[in-house]
Amino acid sequence: MTTTDTTAPEMTAPEMTDTRPLFTRSLALASHTIGAVRADQLDRPTPCHEMTVELLVAHLVSVVDRLAVVGAGGDPFGVPDYAEGDGPDRWQVVFDASVAKAQVVWSDDAVLARMLKLPWAELPGFIALPIYINELSVHTWDLATATDQSPEWDDEVLAAGYDAIQIGLPAEGRVESFDAVRDSMPEGYQNFTPPFAAAVTVSDDAPLIEKLVGWNGRQP
Repeated sequence: MTTTDTTAPEMTAPEMTDTRPLFTRSLALASHTIGAVRADQLDRPTPCHEMTVELLVAHLVSVVDRLAVVGAGGDPFGVPDYAEGDGPDRWQVVFDASVAKAQVVWSDDAVLARMLKLPWAELPGFIALPIYINELSVHTWDLATATDQSPEWDDEVLAAGYDAIQIGLPAEGRVESFDAVRDSMPEGYQNFTPPFAAAVTVSDDAPLIEKLVGWNGRQP
């Protein structure tokens, strides 16, 4: 059986594309998946960095909150890694409220061309957004896997995230990349666990979601 090539593609100057409709669809699937989590599943482990289901949901809210802040030109380090909830049956409400705020910020076309300060780099919005589509999609898979869900994956959304993360996260040299990011972070944020393990090779004919999570270091 042939396998996917884990060599990162050559970087070329990207054209500015608007992936906001795909971002909206990735948020909708994340919301649906969060809404299907039962209270008795919140303490379950997930594939993500020893997070429980509830911690992962809290982190998903934080991801969207951070995207709203950076889109508005704010400091990404001003957003905690885990948002606060207000009850096990309210996480979808909390998530959807964060989504509404982020959508207002990103409805401004100027955000796509603006240079944004992210935790690991400064990038224009149109490049940053597909990277966040990747993160949302991977964490939605983490959550679905931990709670026995089978989402209807949108391959157009996944392709945007997959293309972006292949460029932004090479198959080789990840440790060195994380060390460089660590050195550039403010004091107090440098002691973090690398968020991506080595890329996992999957078959060429695997579903796109498996290729995406495999590139992000998950075992599909």
